[in-house]
Amino acid sequence: MKVVIFTDTYFPQINGVTYSISLIKKRLRSRGHVVKVVFPSSENYDSGENEISIRSLSLPFYDGYRIGLPETISDKIDNPDVIHTHTPFSVGGLGAYIAKRGGSKRVSTVHTCPGDYVEYITKINTFKKILQRLYVSWEIRFLKGADIVTVPSQIIKDEMEKKEIDNIKILKNGVDTNFFEPKKRTLIEKNGPVIGYSGRHSKEKKVGDIIKVAERFEDFHVLISGDGPYREKYEQMAKNLENVNFLGFLDREKLPSFYSTLDVFVFPSVSETQGLVALEANSCGTPVVAAHSRALKETVKEGVNGFLYTPGDIDELEKKIKFCIDKKEELRESCIKYAEEHSAEKFIENLLDIYRSV
Repeated sequence: MKVVIFTDTYFPQINGVTYSISLIKKRLRSRGHVVKVVFPSSENYDSGENEISIRSLSLPFYDGYRIGLPETISDKIDNPDVIHTHTPFSVGGLGAYIAKRGGSKRVSTVHTCPGDYVEYITKINTFKKILQRLYVSWEIRFLKGADIVTVPSQIIKDEMEKKEIDNIKILKNGVDTNFFEPKKRTLIEKNGPVIGYSGRHSKEKKVGDIIKVAERFEDFHVLISGDGPYREKYEQMAKNLENVNFLGFLDREKLPSFYSTLDVFVFPSVSETQGLVALEANSCGTPVVAAHSRALKETVKEGVNGFLYTPGDIDELEKKIKFCIDKKEELRESCIKYAEEHSAEKFIENLLDIYRSV
């Protein structure tokens, strides 16, 4: 099977979309399929085998993201059986156009809900509403043009169906359980409980909840890794807390050790369509306390792989973290078992079934 993936976000950007695409490419090629990836060019990344970069411009209001420019690439993709669009913007739109013009089947995946991110474009409420309406209008048109739309959770499927998009399949992203496995604690030498977070430092991730609860846990160590537009704000919030450490961006190879170092992974985000990092932490034997919001309500099963708390309710967050600490050994095995149910191999098998169905 020949598959061409179109995406507006790719390496050197580090996020769930890029790693999902990387996983698909690697696993499908190992099974003998031909997979190419089309993405916006970046001066910090050189295209590898079967990677096609197109001219691009930087996105001024969201650091690290780029806008692909129209470019003729039909001769480079060689009549694919399936075109898989992972984003609905310029490069994803190019993929949709090529699929329609060339008669290829198109699968489109909803990874995030970009309508939630207009905060980074304007602070003016009127403009926000206009941009959200424009985006939703385009999103509906874009997704209805696909043969199948995949979403990573039931709650996102419900949201899409309210927009009268009905060609939807749930395809939960998979975690590489061979890579994410329990490791020795290496990131901190001090004794005592350790809680932490890894991911983008942005408004919707609500990292401030972790900092607020850290004030109540003077004997706990708090490790926060990652980067993003709100990092300086979060660091300012924690400037007087000696138990909070910002580690900056961690290479992916260090993430299993990071998760294994934690007694509890705290995930306060309110914008997740699945929350794959929760499963990565689980695969390392670490339970999660996550916001009772959006898809995290599905990803985190109370008492199985962690607990949920009401976003912004620091009393409840404190209580749920203590639950996890008290049930650490009991939760460890159930977390690993739960992550195995969401393995990368199962994800690839389900994806291939969808490709074959179209």
